[in-house]
Amino acid sequence: MFEVGLAHLLDQALVQNNAVGLEAFINANLDSCSSPYDGRVLGSDWKKLLELGTTQEIGDFALTRYYDPKEDFGLGESWPDLEAWLPIPMRAALLGIAIGPAENLFDPGRQGSYIQSPALVRESASVLGSLDVPVLQAFQRQLVRVAASGQGIYVTF
Repeated sequence: MFEVGLAHLLDQALVQNNAVGLEAFINANLDSCSSPYDGRVLGSDWKKLLELGTTQEIGDFALTRYYDPKEDFGLGESWPDLEAWLPIPMRAALLGIAIGPAENLFDPGRQGSYIQSPALVRESASVLGSLDVPVLQAFQRQLVRVAASGQGIYVTF
């Protein structure tokens, strides 16, 4: 579970801008971490895959312990139009909670990054369930599927 295994470590790494703990986490979980770029399971030479080697990027690799980068769903290019007219609670249901200190939020792609715990996924699915917008209905169905599995989601742009 992300909240127990990585959340505090990732937050601490962002506060200190130091990835040593994240590197140790990845090395201890090599068989269940993968490249966020192509989803391949990491080997002992995983650092060769880093493009920048920043705390953000290493955190991105560590986070794969809790999701499959190949399993992707979302709103794609519909997001800007939806954001413009959706009420705030429904917008929040599409995103989640940012991680880290305000001055250094976890955002490896530098376009937005959020986490939804299993409980928040269930709540988001419920909030979005009443909308009659096809792209949101498809997203909501995915949330229901994830909620049934007891997992959370990682939202990124």
